[in-house]
This record gives sequence, structure tokens and C-alpha cells, in this order.
Amino acid sequence: MTPRRLRLAVLAALVLVVPAPARSAERKLPAFQLKMLDGTVVRSKDLAGKVVVVDFWATWCQPCLAEIEEYNRFHREYGSRVRFLALASESGTVPEVRIAVKELKIQYPVSVPTAAQLDLFGDLDVLPTTWVVDPRGNVVKEIQGVPEGKQAALRALVDELLKRRKPR
Repeated sequence: MTPRRLRLAVLAALVLVVPAPARSAERKLPAFQLKMLDGTVVRSKDLAGKVVVVDFWATWCQPCLAEIEEYNRFHREYGSRVRFLALASESGTVPEVRIAVKELKIQYPVSVPTAAQLDLFGDLDVLPTTWVVDPRGNVVKEIQGVPEGKQAALRALVDELLKRRKPR
């Protein structure tokens, strides 16, 4: 286990006991290009004008795994209105993550970014970390861990952003 992975595992375990509160993040979604497991390529510039949820997770992170069913439901309910991206961090090779995604029955888009690609998003102190991004590319909320009420707060914020978004 790498030192970073060990640190994230310890922090993820602590989050189960003492969840970090949701916090606002004053940052922009970085410029990136990611290949998803289904072969499609997602570029940050393609997300302009859309509400985006980015979930940083790992196949070895128990709190991350506990969210899969709820995120499957979220993805089904919001469909094309919200772009959902799950970025597998330090979870092995693409084939290994592909197997895990199948076994875990993940229904939403997953990417296996390289360390350099993950670095574009800045330091992640806790897994899971979830970003909610507004249509202008601003990270309007960062939620670390799985605090009580996370999914309800996530949905409320996404619903508000969808209401405010200007129709094309």
C-alpha cells in the first residue's frame, strides 16, 4: 500500500466515525480530459453549461462502496440533466477497476485517471470526496466523506442549480 493510499484509508475510516462537514470550495473545475471505462472521452470544456457531480472514490474505500447504491439511484433519476463522473483513485489498473465496477454493479460513468490527471484536481484529503459543479464550472460544494444527510443535501443543491440554469 502506498503512503498516500494508507493515509486516505486511515482518513476514510475516521470519516465513518467523525464525518467531515460539507464545505464550500472556492475553486473552478480544472481543465481535463478523461477516458471513461465505456471508451468515451470527457473533456472539461464539454461540461460547460451543465450541472456536474464529480465523485472521487476508490475500490478499497468502504465508505465509498457504501454510496454506490444511492449513486446508482441518483444517476437513474437525474439522467442526462446532470453529468455524473466517478473518478477511481489509486484503485489499480483499468482492467482491475472494470472488474470491480461490474462486481459492484455500478451504473454510472467511471474513469480511472492517472496520478497526473488526479493531480489536476488538487489534494484530496478524504475519500470519498464529492464535488458539485455549477454550469459556469465553479465547484460550489465539496463534501468530504459520508456525513449524515449527504445524499439529501446533494440532491437539494443539484435541484437548486438545475432550477437556476438557463435553458439553451
